[in-house]
Amino acid sequence: MKKYLLFIIMISFVNIILSPNLFSENKKELEYEMQQAKNTFNRLMENAHPTPDAKYFQNQMLVPLQDNTSFLPFFLNINIIGDESNQSYKMQNESSIAINPKNPKNLIASAVDYRDNSSTWVYVSSDGGNTWTNIDLGKPFSGWQSTNDPSVFFDNDGTGYLVYGGFGKIDPNQTQMVGENGVFLAKTTDEGKTWTAHIPIILHQGNQTLDSNFEDKYYIQVDNSVTSPYRHSLYVPWKRVTPRDSATQIVIAKSLDRGQTWSEPIPISPRKTGSSEDTTYGQSFPLATTGPNGEIYVVWNDGIVHGVGFAKSIDGGKTYSSPKIIQKYNIFGITKYIESQGGYRHTVKGKVRAEAYPVIQCDITGGPRNGYLYLTWAADSIPNIYFSRSTDFGETWSNPVIVHSVTTNDQFWQWMAIDPKNGDIAVMYFDSRDDINNILVNCYVSYSNDGGLTWIDKRVGDGVNDLRLNPFMDNAFAGDYSGVAFFNGKIFPSWVDMRNAISDIRDDDVYTAIIDTRSPLPVENLQTKIFPDLTDRVVLSWINPTTFSFGQKLQNQDYQIKIVRDNKLIATLNGGTTNYLDTGLEEYKNYQYDVYTIAGIDSSIIRSIIANPGGSLNPAQPILVSAVGFEDQTDYGYDIMAQMPTLRGDSTTPLVDLDSVAFYLDGSLVSKMQVLSSDTGKIIAFHLSLSKYNLEKGFYLIQTAAQTSKEKLSILSNSLLAYSGSPIEISESHNFEENFDGTKLPKYFFGHKWGKTQEIALSLPYSLTDSPNANYENNTKDTFLLFPVNLTEKSQINFYQAVIVEPNDLATVEFSSDNGLTWSNQFENKTAIYSKNDYSFWNDGILDERDWLEEHLVLPVIANNVLLRFRISTNVFKNDIGWFIDNISITPKTTSVQNHLFSSKFAVYPNPVKEYLKIDNSSNMPNLTYSIYAMEGVNVLSGKINEDAIINLKQLSSGFYSIIIY
Repeated sequence: MKKYLLFIIMISFVNIILSPNLFSENKKELEYEMQQAKNTFNRLMENAHPTPDAKYFQNQMLVPLQDNTSFLPFFLNINIIGDESNQSYKMQNESSIAINPKNPKNLIASAVDYRDNSSTWVYVSSDGGNTWTNIDLGKPFSGWQSTNDPSVFFDNDGTGYLVYGGFGKIDPNQTQMVGENGVFLAKTTDEGKTWTAHIPIILHQGNQTLDSNFEDKYYIQVDNSVTSPYRHSLYVPWKRVTPRDSATQIVIAKSLDRGQTWSEPIPISPRKTGSSEDTTYGQSFPLATTGPNGEIYVVWNDGIVHGVGFAKSIDGGKTYSSPKIIQKYNIFGITKYIESQGGYRHTVKGKVRAEAYPVIQCDITGGPRNGYLYLTWAADSIPNIYFSRSTDFGETWSNPVIVHSVTTNDQFWQWMAIDPKNGDIAVMYFDSRDDINNILVNCYVSYSNDGGLTWIDKRVGDGVNDLRLNPFMDNAFAGDYSGVAFFNGKIFPSWVDMRNAISDIRDDDVYTAIIDTRSPLPVENLQTKIFPDLTDRVVLSWINPTTFSFGQKLQNQDYQIKIVRDNKLIATLNGGTTNYLDTGLEEYKNYQYDVYTIAGIDSSIIRSIIANPGGSLNPAQPILVSAVGFEDQTDYGYDIMAQMPTLRGDSTTPLVDLDSVAFYLDGSLVSKMQVLSSDTGKIIAFHLSLSKYNLEKGFYLIQTAAQTSKEKLSILSNSLLAYSGSPIEISESHNFEENFDGTKLPKYFFGHKWGKTQEIALSLPYSLTDSPNANYENNTKDTFLLFPVNLTEKSQINFYQAVIVEPNDLATVEFSSDNGLTWSNQFENKTAIYSKNDYSFWNDGILDERDWLEEHLVLPVIANNVLLRFRISTNVFKNDIGWFIDNISITPKTTSVQNHLFSSKFAVYPNPVKEYLKIDNSSNMPNLTYSIYAMEGVNVLSGKINEDAIINLKQLSSGFYSIIIY
């Protein structure tokens, strides 16, 4: 027995010896699995709530497109989002909106909101959607994001609900806390003034594994049927993802105590493995609605079969019917590979991810269609919005119909609502029918008052949206869905609006429109007529509407016309009236007229116009035709041609009291000259002397203004930049030179920042730079323009420069021979474009004398006046010290050769010198030597000269030295 026991012990001992290897292998497997879990949850979270990509913040990926149609809105648009000035991220998308049935003036809304590091936000209106307060509800846990897939709903008792998702951010350097996520509820019982937030519906905390669940796409439904035994019950279905086998399944949870506690979710769809990474995200986008007797109907997108899944419960959500597909659809959008979205995705607009999803609603009005079910979804490669209905509790469904009258281009991201007062249906969606290129989208609403048998559609958004203007990787994410609410004839769609993203790609908003289905359409073609000789009156005229807002026939007796002047109601007119005379007005005063139609308590949007009895007080501006400099001994200035206006500033009323023309130089009034009242419309010549006003010769920005006999000035005319003198003659005896060392610079044209600097100078004390004492600005253009020159023979511009400018910027010298209409940097000897990569000392990070390099640009033979300019254009991201210029000269090309046989071969600079002296042997004369002597004749330094010599003089004391080259 002892021998047997010894054998057992020996085996155990061997096991103990082997166990560290087994533990090591197990540890590696666990670490691998943990990393897989981390990667998968991170991918799921990124798909659910993408991270903005900084590379798109300043470098927008396209030129903003403009609406190519003229459109006057039918409905007032409201930006739901409040002040964002203190926020780095200003993006919102995926919105939801609800109306309080107890007080329809009270609305709530929410959206995926990136403010405050993606906190939970709710938006509240107490005035019928005209103004909104944004409330930051914070986060359920520190470090979480909690703004995912929000949805809002009101109970009939006035309780407002917001459901949203949240998850913890994954730290790539931390092995714990992988994949925490949950679904939460916030509620209000005082119309949104206060909120109880972050009530968990389901919560997964701690370290999640590949067998854990990730919850996504959750939308709340409240049972509001007065005949339901389950009234006030809350239902939230969502999509459940299991990372290990990439399974998706639709589950649903309920609350019987107004959201305080929640049941365990139960599955209502098949569990489909390998589907979460599918192009369609597998089974997703579940929505629920409730019927008159408390029935629960749930639909979802079964992307694997391209169909709408359906299940129902008739026992308050205890059990559900077997799931089935109630509609099949054509594949949505265009399938494209998008790396940031994890593979192939369905897209619109060439790059924006989008997917089909169903929306279901049930009529619980107690009316003739009580219990009817309505279903919408989007489908087709060029998507359309489809509608089907069931009159037998979801057992059978009608053939699908399209809800919009135009099927050109894309229609997608629909949402549907039923008016609980009468059963009317509203479907909102994005529509590209107005853009021939199928890029821009507008918000449209389709309306039916007969249970979906017929539809009328209207554009309700007054702006245009380019969904590609989003700051996410590949510009691929602008949200996944929209929202709409409908109560007592008023529809409130909600959508992601990109109008502010044109100027800041991080600023898209959520908009709504106030749509009254019972209001008349507004008047159109509102115009005013004024009388030059009857200056106390205005006639308004317009075209009247013939229908209510969604096509219902409108009779004259159905409506009235209200006229408001300067915010005061002045007339109420019978329907059908087409004009109105307003008298007793102050002449030339601006009056604002607002005109709208009203039927009962329902009014249209306002049409507005400005009118001026007698016309505008001020004349229209002249047109500056030309301005040419002149110079005659001591007199100089401009010969100006200007066309006089014929109308007043309203562009309608004839101008009968023209008196004079005012002339402005660089924005300052210089002179006024008389004209005749009969000169209207004529081109008049003016001789403006600047020497008379002691103004220096140079470049000025010239503008004019017309003045009436009552001394009323027009706005300033167009502007012309011109030189107030004759061009400088360039000849053997007369060159142009500028070293920028004078107390005051001549009046060259300096565009933005150009100015003198002492940072570095060839001839002391100054040089010229585009950015004095600072790095140049990013994303700017700036020009320095020399006085015009007259060339009678081939000439060249000579200067010294240090171009410490990024290679992606443009530093160029250009000439024009047609007074600035066209410019070229193609000189006879080279193309004049420079950057710091052109010369080693420009790229060494040190600004000193070694940076100076002489440049010669040969101008072609031009029998004309020539303009020369130095121009810099900078990039968005990087910058540097700038462009330094000194000792400019313009000479005939032969001067230096004829007059300087040997010395012209060299340039020795700078002088005075601080540390480094340069000898430019551009002619590359061989076997040359330099010697530097002190004043007492002592040779202090000697050396050989190659093409260029840079001599370090740091060891020499300050003083005077001579240099000999031989």
